[in-house]
Amino acid sequence: MRVNRRSFLTWISVVLLLFSLSACKTSEKRREKKKIKIGITLYDSHDTFITGYMSAFDKEVAEKRGEGYEVDVLRFNAEGSQSVQNEQVEEMLQNSCDVLCINLVDRTAPSEIIDMAKKKNTPVIFFNRELVEEDLYRWNQLYYVGADAKQSGILQGELVAEDILAEAEKEASGREEGKEGELSAEPESKEESISSAEEPGEAETTRKPEEETNPEEPAPEGVTESEDITESETEWAGELGGRLLGEEFDTTVQSKTESRESVALPRSVDKNGDGKLQYVLFEGEAGHQDAIMRTEYVVSTLQKKGIPLERLGYGIANWSRAEAQSRMMQLYSELEDKIELILSNNDDMALGVLDAYDKIGVQKDARPWIYGIDGTMAGINAVKKGAMKATVYNDEMAQAKALFNIAFQLATEDGGKEGDRDIQKITKIPYRKVTGENYAEFRAEE
Repeated sequence: MRVNRRSFLTWISVVLLLFSLSACKTSEKRREKKKIKIGITLYDSHDTFITGYMSAFDKEVAEKRGEGYEVDVLRFNAEGSQSVQNEQVEEMLQNSCDVLCINLVDRTAPSEIIDMAKKKNTPVIFFNRELVEEDLYRWNQLYYVGADAKQSGILQGELVAEDILAEAEKEASGREEGKEGELSAEPESKEESISSAEEPGEAETTRKPEEETNPEEPAPEGVTESEDITESETEWAGELGGRLLGEEFDTTVQSKTESRESVALPRSVDKNGDGKLQYVLFEGEAGHQDAIMRTEYVVSTLQKKGIPLERLGYGIANWSRAEAQSRMMQLYSELEDKIELILSNNDDMALGVLDAYDKIGVQKDARPWIYGIDGTMAGINAVKKGAMKATVYNDEMAQAKALFNIAFQLATEDGGKEGDRDIQKITKIPYRKVTGENYAEFRAEE
């Protein structure tokens, strides 16, 4: 009887041990899921920035495959159609994708995609084209990866202001050197004229008493060089993105209490010398969040920096180099050399402007200052060559890395459990300034 009881206890212990080992293996297998499927749909695969973005994403996929994971990627091009993109999402869900990465065509129309994904309990990461915040919070399995469009507009405005102030300092320094040269030469020339006109011993009798000057009498015309450039009654283009909201621009003169004192513009940019910066703005897309924010904040930043502005025109070129070239050709036929500054919502449109000037045959030193945003390979090379004054780097490599890491974590079984993840709902990568001095820190071609 004792033997049977001991055998029974031994048998129970073995069963419990085997059960425990099996549970551990199952848990370990769940944590180490080696095969995942990611579905991606792009608003337009021909977009230069998105092309670079996907190249960076593919590098992340290749790296994970090198670690022994089987990562399948289904990628679609919506070609600018929201209805087509919705159909692509349906197909990805039917193909049992573990996670969806959506580059929305229409940021205001994600509802159908969210509803389909929610029914299948498939997480969705929106990227690059930011959806309306209310939509993002409709479900706890929705995420966004991108950048702060407001920051890009502010940095672009700061780049212009910094260049203006640097040029103004150069010109002021040159004027001071010229004045010092005149002052150092003046005593010598006076002494020579006196000595040549006077004979020894006759100086006191032949020299006429100097005329007294009236201290209250205004200085002779032309003596005070700062008289014209320090005037604070300068017109401002009170734009602040008003056109996008259907408002008329306020071009009335602002008082000293309403704005900073106007900056004296250097002649290298203020070519007509009227104390205002005549500019043209190229916008990416009507109603697009990035276009609205970049437009609004580049203008408001320049105004806050005290840069007097006058807008001559604008062009909506849908982020396209070809469309921007065509629009610039039209604007140049109307405005010619009146344009002193061109602000573009992205590098491709800025490059299209350069293409137009090349085609027209305008010499480089006669062109306006041109600024872009995105820091694409072609954009940075244009800054390197001095064709474009500066750009703002939209770090698609860091964004692609964040997008893949979140997708991978969500696609694993443990990552799909609420409470087991450490994922921010919104991930935004900061922009950086690219100038002729620091372009080598980025990725310009050698």
